Amino acid sequence: MKRRIAYNHLLLALLSVIIIFAGCSTQKDRFVNRAYHIINAKYNGYFNARESYREALQNLENAHKDNYESILEIFKYGTEDDLAAIESNMDVAYKKSSVVIQRHSMNIRGVEHNTMIDDAYFLIARSHFFKQDYNLAILTFEYIIRQFDTPLKYESKIWIAKTNNFMGRFDNAKQVLQILQNNYNEGVLPEDSHRLFYLVYADHYYKQGLYDEAIPYMKKAVEETGRRNNRTRLVFILGQTYQETGDYANAQKAYARVLRLNPDFDMEFRARINMAMAYDPEIGGGTQIREQLERMLRQDRNRNYRDQIYYALAKLSENQNQKDEAIDYYMKSTQVSDGNDIQKGLSFLRLGEIYFDKEEFYKAHNYYDSTVTFLPGTYEGIEEIQEKHDILSDLAVNIKIINREDSLQRIASLPTAERNRIIDEIIEKEREVERQERERERNMMLAGGSGGREESLRGAGGDRQGGWYFYNPSAISFGESEFASRWGERKLEDLWRISNKQTFAFDDGMQMDVPDDFVEGEAFGDGYSDMFSRETYLNNLPLLPEQLEESNEKIIQAYYNKGLIFRDRLGNKKKSVEAFETLNNRFPGNDHTLYTYYFLYDIFEKNGNDFRANTYKNKIIEEFPNSDFAKILSDPDYAQTLLERQNRGKQLYSLSYQAFINKNYEEALEYTKAADTLDLHKELAGRFAYIKALSHGALGHERNFREGLNVVVNNYEGEAVYEPAKNLIASLSEGGYSLADAKVRDRGTDRGEEGESKKDETETPETVEFHSKYDYKPEAIHFFVFVVNTDEIEIRQLRNIVNSFNREAYPDRNLTLSNVYLEDGKQILTVTNFENKQNAIEYLNKVVNSDELSNVNIKHLQAFTISVENYPEFYREKDLKGYLEFYEHYYK
Repeated sequence: MKRRIAYNHLLLALLSVIIIFAGCSTQKDRFVNRAYHIINAKYNGYFNARESYREALQNLENAHKDNYESILEIFKYGTEDDLAAIESNMDVAYKKSSVVIQRHSMNIRGVEHNTMIDDAYFLIARSHFFKQDYNLAILTFEYIIRQFDTPLKYESKIWIAKTNNFMGRFDNAKQVLQILQNNYNEGVLPEDSHRLFYLVYADHYYKQGLYDEAIPYMKKAVEETGRRNNRTRLVFILGQTYQETGDYANAQKAYARVLRLNPDFDMEFRARINMAMAYDPEIGGGTQIREQLERMLRQDRNRNYRDQIYYALAKLSENQNQKDEAIDYYMKSTQVSDGNDIQKGLSFLRLGEIYFDKEEFYKAHNYYDSTVTFLPGTYEGIEEIQEKHDILSDLAVNIKIINREDSLQRIASLPTAERNRIIDEIIEKEREVERQERERERNMMLAGGSGGREESLRGAGGDRQGGWYFYNPSAISFGESEFASRWGERKLEDLWRISNKQTFAFDDGMQMDVPDDFVEGEAFGDGYSDMFSRETYLNNLPLLPEQLEESNEKIIQAYYNKGLIFRDRLGNKKKSVEAFETLNNRFPGNDHTLYTYYFLYDIFEKNGNDFRANTYKNKIIEEFPNSDFAKILSDPDYAQTLLERQNRGKQLYSLSYQAFINKNYEEALEYTKAADTLDLHKELAGRFAYIKALSHGALGHERNFREGLNVVVNNYEGEAVYEPAKNLIASLSEGGYSLADAKVRDRGTDRGEEGESKKDETETPETVEFHSKYDYKPEAIHFFVFVVNTDEIEIRQLRNIVNSFNREAYPDRNLTLSNVYLEDGKQILTVTNFENKQNAIEYLNKVVNSDELSNVNIKHLQAFTISVENYPEFYREKDLKGYLEFYEHYYK
């Protein structure tokens, strides 16, 4: 009996082993085989892979930070760094799912019999997506669609559309979404995939800014969402979308629904704020919204959010057409803001926009200046904000010059006793300011260094404008004495932060507003008491005739610049007319009269004001009969004739120049003689005169050579040829220059020929004599510069292109981009900073050859690099030609 029992146990064990080994086979489609591999796949490798994937998604959601300043993201996937942090989890999901496929796939004659294998592939594809390997993710999703006839093939299509959305391939995403729409219409799209389908479709439009198109799919997604937390978020996004599209009634309803869904504190707060922002007078409810916001101000839990509440109150007041109240609330928002730079920047921005619309441009400039200080470089629309800030800065400089010089002249015209009385009052006020400042500093020290910045953030209208204290007629009293307190949060990006910051702090703007002793720092050094000396102020008054004349010239130029800025950069023709006519009325016969007449004629002619246009047309013809403007207005064909003559002159110069560099000096002289018969612009005439002199020099005609150089120096000051001609004359006088040198003096001369014109192999830019006002310092900080023809290239478009290039090519560099006015029709686009010449040149070579610039007509751009020391001189003098000669010698 015992022997029989033992035999049965042995038989049972053998059968178990046979069944196990039979179950391990992946090529036999039997129940036992399928059960074995499905169970092992599902509860072993796939289970662990899925848990790692779920943990990663939970971590990603926890790390996600919502930005309530814009429409929330539908999918809470965090930042690039957040995605990088979950890569290890996704690697685990990928590897374990791959093992499941290798060990348990039952692909027999092209048919998969393990129902867990498509899940494993689906998990692999999604792990590729979250590792941002989008192409591999799409390939894997496509494999699932081809290989498996299961519900996952439809969800894979949705994920392909989603992946294309994230890659910015919206056309590809649209094609897939349309296929899915057909699947939905046919009733084959699984019901549990509907929600994801709607969300991906909505996200497709959100990512393109097509908010109206996104709304229907977002509404359906809300209906398909069961969990309250998820639904609350989607309803909030729907409310934001209605608000963005101007459908304030539905926005209000959506935010009210959010509040009924018991959201978390942040979302509840933003819903209430946004209800105020979406207020529409036609809908009503403003009183209740205002009461709600004022109640929020009184609640301790909202103390750190008062800046946003005041901002919402300001928006509400604006919508109720209460502008003054809105300004007050915006100011309060900036004053209570603590650490929220974006909100502070937005409040300053709105103040700037309000004052810009009111045409109070100096105040608008002050607020835009604060805006670009606090808004980050990544803020959407910062390029346009920066551009307007730059324009207003240039306008403010000229407004400031006019006001300052007028104030100085008014004070200078007063009787001596009255003048001294005003100065003494200002000195006394300055003493009081200093006393208050010392008291404030003492209190800060006693309080442990914590001082309130709020009192220093007073409105721009009440600040003292600059270091000279006659800025306005009433000799304003207080203002920017607390600069350090007010601007302590400025980022280290402005030009005046670099090593020679005194130059940049005052150059081309502030220098005109501050007395020389202040600029040089004397008044703030050992001679600080001079600040309280009557003599300091008297020295800056235009008391003598020559000083008054100099002051008037500053005013004339400022009015002219002001008119050009309004005309060309702000498109405000009305203010441009006002500036030009004020200039001519105050200073008849000024140097800009002809051009202002023509600008005024052009403005009125384009506006259809024939009477005013003819008035200025007649002025041009009568007062400037020999000018090109008069001839063009008198003879419609003259403009074409003038253009033909100019083109002929350029052709002749090209021939003359080519003959010169080919050493055909007699031929070059013949072309210059032919040019004498043409009416040339000064710049081109100067180039002909210069090449004529050099040709005589190369032929050994010493007398003609000297006379030719003197012609250039005496008649073409300010042109590119003036400085080299002047330097040649100096060299001849010093005996350090021979006529043979004329053969190699021109920029295009071939130095590769044998003989005396051949360049010594040991010569470098540093060893070859070159006279220039610029200093060559290759190790200094350098800037990259584009000079842009704004008649042909949109400066905003170019800024976006260069910004895009910087982000792609220099992601780790904090490169700063700015643009400023150079002259009529030209702007300077500057990229800073580069450690030295070599780095700046490397950047130049990369950017000008980049794909981003391939669609830009580069003939309308000039690219070069410039050191930080040379930039002030270059910009002050607007000396493009002179600097490019220096650049050609030392940099090319």
